[in-house]
Amino acid sequence: MIGLYDRLTRFYRALGALCVITMIAVLLAAIVMREVMALALVWANEVSITLFVWSVFLGAGVAIAENAHIRFNMMVERLPLAGRRSVGLFVSALAGSALARRFPPRVIVRGGLAIVFVSTLLLLDTIDATLDSASFLVAMGVLGIGMGLVVSQLGNVVQSAVGDADRSEAGGLQNTAAQLGSSLGTALLGAVVISGLIYAFSANVAANPEIPADVKEQVEVQLSAGGSFVASDQVRATAADAGVDPETTDVIVADYEDAQINALKTAFLFASLIVLASFWAARHLPAERFDQIEAARAPPAATADA
Repeated sequence: MIGLYDRLTRFYRALGALCVITMIAVLLAAIVMREVMALALVWANEVSITLFVWSVFLGAGVAIAENAHIRFNMMVERLPLAGRRSVGLFVSALAGSALARRFPPRVIVRGGLAIVFVSTLLLLDTIDATLDSASFLVAMGVLGIGMGLVVSQLGNVVQSAVGDADRSEAGGLQNTAAQLGSSLGTALLGAVVISGLIYAFSANVAANPEIPADVKEQVEVQLSAGGSFVASDQVRATAADAGVDPETTDVIVADYEDAQINALKTAFLFASLIVLASFWAARHLPAERFDQIEAARAPPAATADA
């Protein structure tokens, strides 16, 4: 089974590369035909778009197989196994469908956003270097509940806004928008984390009297070239390779771990501001329950002539 899985992954990779190469060839041919021979390949646009979509989905499948999708999993990976399961159970065991029978989507989504906002404030207070405290697990569980309430309603809102003939296309557009939003959110919060990490680490090192001036200068040179969110062990190894003594290395690693926590707290604070903006944007969601919306769309019952 593993051999078949690997062969399929290689096949998808090769097919995706072939789609990209063919798409480029079609576009180049269309350009040459239009500019040199004054002829238009009317099918080139549709074919290139189709090939691009195929290459994206094939590449996404390969990325899943190779565990290469961009994500922030530092906190989840540092949780004990029981903690990971608890987070998953909190996210999956939601009562959004049941609540939708009693409350309109706007109320449920805003309630979920309020829970998410509270959870971000809890995470600001509970996050630490170990990430194994009970309060942190509770905060993560509250975050899962809030996100689940929000997500549980969005699909129903989209589907209720179109007719039966358009629901399949609307679902596809919703999934595309969700993936795009997830990618943009990850990139935005990632930029906040990296920027906060570099700034906090640089400030910690510059203000620490236990670090020699020449080492501070080396750190500034390294940070000026950019940085990334790496493990403390990698920072320790880099310092050792640069010839820094063990005592100073321990101080640098401690400053780096403190900068990591500050960067994550900055990202949570930034996320809480986004949640507040989303609370305002939720005013456009339906203020009636889904059964009320469907009943309003139904044609009036025919009455018999007197």
